[in-house]
Amino acid sequence: GFGGMLAHHLLVAGDNENAAQYILRTARDAVRAFANRDAFDAFVVLAEVARDVLAQHPDSSEGHEHLVAGLVGQAEVGLRVGELEACVAVSEEAATVAASSGQDEMLVRALIARGDGLGQLGRYDEARHALDEATRLAQANPRLVGKAAVAAAVIAMMAVRQQRYDHAETLAGEVLDSIDVTGDDLDQLLSAGRLRVIVGHARSR
Repeated sequence: GFGGMLAHHLLVAGDNENAAQYILRTARDAVRAFANRDAFDAFVVLAEVARDVLAQHPDSSEGHEHLVAGLVGQAEVGLRVGELEACVAVSEEAATVAASSGQDEMLVRALIARGDGLGQLGRYDEARHALDEATRLAQANPRLVGKAAVAAAVIAMMAVRQQRYDHAETLAGEVLDSIDVTGDDLDQLLSAGRLRVIVGHARSR
């Protein structure tokens, strides 16, 4: 697209900071278009460009934001395209950078992606640790309460994978009771739908 072409020209010209903005836009457009592989590749490039910016300007706030966006994007989209090992690796770095640069929402997103990836790889104890930390941080921040519901849905799905159906149903039911489905928090609304599916799946087993 045009954003990708412009980013290429800016990179050639050595304007990495502006290029990163257009790469991020291209990646997000690909996510919205469900072009997950294109999005994943764009987030990889974004992280690389952000590293170059930080190598020259270590205190660049935009550089840190773009690096975390690239890493979290890789982790979240990596879950969709089966890049589970990559998801786990980059989400750990994303969490570290996000925590050190005060990016609370991105930290929670990185931890949720990490927990999801670890759970899908069968590394349940590590997954639960990441998801519990994401839940703790989300519940402590009124802006991020919906992320706690996202983490809960991942934990409940992990219980299904472990064939702990009663636990999955109980957890999903408790979280559903606490979710405000009358509001406009998209995280809560989407999590409510996912949790209802999990309850139905658990009851059918």
